[in-house]
Amino acid sequence: MWGDLTICEIELKSSDTIFLTGEVHVEKGNYKLLNIKQEETVEVLAEDEDIFNKEIVLEEG
Repeated sequence: MWGDLTICEIELKSSDTIFLTGEVHVEKGNYKLLNIKQEETVEVLAEDEDIFNKEIVLEEG
């Protein structure tokens, strides 16, 4: 993949906690999964890890 790719957008009526589990294999290059919040702050969820398991607080909106 090259450039930016939005996997999904979620509109929440209330804040909630989710668990993100995944496995990524990249033959060449790097990757980074981001959570971009409404106030435009950026949270790195996973970066160049083969397997990740994260707890994420999603805010209303």
